[in-house]
Amino acid sequence: INSIDLSFLKSNGSWIYLPKSIEIQNASRKRSKTYSYESIASERIKVKIGKRMKKIRFKIQNEPSIPDGQPGSGHTPWTFLDEIQFN
Repeated sequence: INSIDLSFLKSNGSWIYLPKSIEIQNASRKRSKTYSYESIASERIKVKIGKRMKKIRFKIQNEPSIPDGQPGSGHTPWTFLDEIQFN
């Protein structure tokens, strides 16, 4: 795998927010590099891997609640992952 492209949807008025953090890990090895991203600001993310992987573990964490002053404040937001592309 040379890279992994992730595509999210952002529509805060519909309670859909970008994730808070993303972790990608080779699940077939106990000690493998974890690719971590925090403070996601874009709907598209490209993760450069450059390794062979048979099993991949994605851990995507969303915000615990919608911030004050936004539609739906205090409720749990949705996170929509619309596409995962392996190159």
